[in-house]
Amino acid sequence: HARPELNSNTALHTVAIYSTGYEGTVEIQVTLDNGVTDITDWAVLDTISITSSDSLLYTNFNGVFSYVRFRMIPAQDQTGTIDKILYRS
Repeated sequence: HARPELNSNTALHTVAIYSTGYEGTVEIQVTLDNGVTDITDWAVLDTISITSSDSLLYTNFNGVFSYVRFRMIPAQDQTGTIDKILYRS
């Protein structure tokens, strides 16, 4: 019988997003698949909105995942950049 209370791992993940004049969103996507291929099923865990005045944003989330990735979705006609994303799991 499964006993999830014995392994209630809630692994903490921390993300810092550095940007310069970026307008748009960043999706945090996760998967439980064993490998990353063209048919990997990704789920959107969170969507972070960024305005051009934001130069550093932090977020935390919990969970146990095989892989984590970030998808940038810039606003139309925006010229800013995502300079780096620091991720700690």
